[in-house]
Amino acid sequence: MGETPLALASPFGRRPHWFPDKLGNFDSGSPLFKARGDLKVPIVTVKHFSNNLLGDISGTVTNTINQLPASPEPEKPGIKELLTQLQAAIEADTNLPQEDKAEALEQVKALAEAGKSPQEGAMQKAAKTAIKILKGTISSLPSGAKLFEDCSNLLPLISNFLGLG
Repeated sequence: MGETPLALASPFGRRPHWFPDKLGNFDSGSPLFKARGDLKVPIVTVKHFSNNLLGDISGTVTNTINQLPASPEPEKPGIKELLTQLQAAIEADTNLPQEDKAEALEQVKALAEAGKSPQEGAMQKAAKTAIKILKGTISSLPSGAKLFEDCSNLLPLISNFLGLG
């Protein structure tokens, strides 16, 4: 028979409608829609980013950071204080687009989660990834930007605190 392995694997013996046939044609199963040849799908980019969404992310990050213990030495900042400083620096920056701020805050949240269990392997991996993403985000900033300087100081301290070296 001329059936594809995909069709043979189907419990109904038919190829799913979202997979093309041998000629690259799609069949939705509807007589109103049949795509033949190349199916072009427009890509839509949404440029509007709500400040409310950024505020929601910021609140979630603050709550996560606040679950961490405060530094036992008031003159020496701990992970909670370092992450609070990093969050404030990201929120205050005027060079980062809102979408990048939201992504950076998500990474601060990941670091705060890792701060709860810094010895756990999965948390260390997530923290390393978050640090890399933050470094990549700030790399596009001018070298004199305050966030660039803040991250250059804070990220190594946070890495050491989390045992990332």
